[in-house]
Amino acid sequence: MISTARNAAKAAAERLYEHRFTVLEATPKKRANGTTEFVFEPVSSGVPCRVSFKTFGGAAKSETASTAPQTVRLYCSPDIRVRPGSRIHVTLSESDIREYVLSGTPAVYPTHQEIELALETERL
Repeated sequence: MISTARNAAKAAAERLYEHRFTVLEATPKKRANGTTEFVFEPVSSGVPCRVSFKTFGGAAKSETASTAPQTVRLYCSPDIRVRPGSRIHVTLSESDIREYVLSGTPAVYPTHQEIELALETERL
């Protein structure tokens, strides 16, 4: 009975997923000179997700730009493995792909997982 309710709750959460994301993990690669470099390679792509944006307070003004602190949280299936330190590319629309770095360990629940992200770059 509990697993049936959990499956129903998981399915309800997954109906809210309106975007897609790709997980990239650092993979060690040997260079010709014998040193090792880490290259980020995709390990999962096209994964359904939901993204929540929360801005706190007003904009902070500096000499070069105004910024507003923002928290970005990604929600996805608990079945997807996202390691700390992974990079995440979220496709919000065909022309809006945002690249994030994982800022913490995913909070995994029976129905979903939540991953707090830090913006790396933005392509509009």
